[in-house]
Amino acid sequence: MQTVPGDPSNIVLLPKDPAPAEIPLPRYEPLPKREQPPTKYEPTSRPDPPAR
Repeated sequence: MQTVPGDPSNIVLLPKDPAPAEIPLPRYEPLPKREQPPTKYEPTSRPDPPAR
């Protein structure tokens, strides 16, 4: 297990990959979660009767 500046395994072990991946997840979840419930109820009520 040597730390060589050029090994592909070194980049994966770095916390730079998981750090940015976990930051956008929690940020996008609370935003679309509040806007999705109100927009889902409106379109579901209208397409429901005509869909049948």
